[in-house]
Amino acid sequence: MVISIGLEGSANKIGVGIVRDGEVLSNPRHTYCAPTGHGFLPRHTAQHHRDHVLKLVKQAIEEAGVSVSAIDCVSYTKGPGMGAPLVSTAVVARTLAQLWNVPLIPVNHCIAHIEMGRQVTGADNPTVLYVSGGNTQVISYMNQRYMIFGETLDIAVGNCLDRFARVLKLSNDPCPGYNIEQLAKQGEKFIELPYCVKGMDVSFSGLLSHIEGTAVKMLAAGECTQADLCYSLQETVFAMLVEITERAMAHSRSKQVLVVGGVGCNLRLQEMLAIMAQERGASLCATDDRYCIDNGAMIAHTGNLIGSELTKFISHGVIRRKTSMRKHASQPAISTQDAAVLTPLSFSRSMEFIPAPRVKSYTTKNEVSMEQFILPPPAPVRLTLLPTTLVRENRQSFTSVTRKRISRGCQSFVRKMCHPRSLPDPPKTRITSATLNNGTFRRSLPELSSNSVLI
Repeated sequence: MVISIGLEGSANKIGVGIVRDGEVLSNPRHTYCAPTGHGFLPRHTAQHHRDHVLKLVKQAIEEAGVSVSAIDCVSYTKGPGMGAPLVSTAVVARTLAQLWNVPLIPVNHCIAHIEMGRQVTGADNPTVLYVSGGNTQVISYMNQRYMIFGETLDIAVGNCLDRFARVLKLSNDPCPGYNIEQLAKQGEKFIELPYCVKGMDVSFSGLLSHIEGTAVKMLAAGECTQADLCYSLQETVFAMLVEITERAMAHSRSKQVLVVGGVGCNLRLQEMLAIMAQERGASLCATDDRYCIDNGAMIAHTGNLIGSELTKFISHGVIRRKTSMRKHASQPAISTQDAAVLTPLSFSRSMEFIPAPRVKSYTTKNEVSMEQFILPPPAPVRLTLLPTTLVRENRQSFTSVTRKRISRGCQSFVRKMCHPRSLPDPPKTRITSATLNNGTFRRSLPELSSNSVLI
């Protein structure tokens, strides 16, 4: 049994969840509510997360009834999301992982929503409608990867609803979308609004601009009520989402549709999706606000899945471990013999997973110092030695090791000299000294017969 604790803080909600083999043991969270008529700013949201995260961690452990020593890994939201809240959450997660000496697993926020929805509803291979304040996508799992069939071209549907709530001066407690949903139930008059579907994509910015410009005038003239406007906006944007979702289902021949994300707990959207699915002989998979809205349990569950997959890969030799070579590491480096017998959920915090077959480049930082370290065979790469600059090019991209800007003339020269086609297999290169001090990079290479060499 693997117990994972997850920290979610990509937007205005900070959540901590503990999951044991798919079973949610605890899932507390706290929401930052901005003043009425305003949105939440990154710095205020980050401060809110810092003020509440430790209390939530303690509450989650108490509700789960587990000890700190029983936790096998710490998962956190790596992105996408707002920068400042993400950093605040990541710092706490990294600190907990170091204190408890357990692995730290980064989790994609979007994938966590989908995997948690599949876990709760039992959906097998559904077409996913992911709708929230920052994301609007229609996703399906095909060819061993998640594929995006359609998405918003500008703003997310949740952002559209939140910004219209500010126009009507609706409260942000518990959230603007919920208040619009409750007000829309009282609407009786449908007002025609722009309907913008472009193929498999949708656009909400023009619709929002239109309703923002006409709402005040229509309310002042007594032509409609706030409830009518909320009702009309909901019906229009949800109809657009249902249309592109049905097209994705037809393409993937799916018999299930899963709705996730904060907007996914809207009962009217679930009703419209259920009608569409029933007409196609399919079924709707939906959850309530416990798992639709951002929460820590979805991060913990996805981190648990990642840890389980890494266990399989390491046991079959697909992934190897590489010691973290930091100048001021708190623990000594682990030998190759010791690393080979470690289980994935018991390796030291100074270890990280490196997919050996896909290593293409190596970056050095100011604190890195490598002595007598042999690199695995990299992808065919051509090095060009320019005056005071070492450039590595792989296919269509190239970077300067010294991070100096190269003139356009040099860039053109490098492209001509570093064409990656038909290159022989490179031999291993032993690095005897690789440091980055004051912008200089020193490395032992075979003898250079010309300006262009292979490694």
